[in-house]
Amino acid sequence: MTSLVGHTRAFSLYAVPAAWLLCMAPHVYAMKVYDRISPAQDFDRTNPRSFLPHINALKEIDDATKRTLERAEAAQFNGFENLGFFAAGVVAANLAKVDPWWVNVLSAGYLSSRALFNIVYIRGATGLPRGAFYYLGIG
Repeated sequence: MTSLVGHTRAFSLYAVPAAWLLCMAPHVYAMKVYDRISPAQDFDRTNPRSFLPHINALKEIDDATKRTLERAEAAQFNGFENLGFFAAGVVAANLAKVDPWWVNVLSAGYLSSRALFNIVYIRGATGLPRGAFYYLGIG
């Protein structure tokens, strides 16, 4: 049986859709928070880019929650800005026949750093904690 980071399988290719899910997770979180706080408000889901201006215009949502929702959306955008580079690196490494163990391990490390980055970003961490997970992931 092959382990998750085994030498014979390119599990790293599955990391690309997993990274996409990690990009979407902060937006899903923001929408769940928004729906829980303001279920009566009508949000135009056909124009999702209007989400941030929409929540900033609402008086019934406190400023701390607005900032949390803004950070969640920013974490989503940051993830998508990096996704192409990650996907290209995974595909290139697999095509170049880099040892699958290394590609699998590094892909798992990227996914872990992105998950932690999302958490600390949404919670409002700045400086070293957020930067450490960001640079660890792109490194």
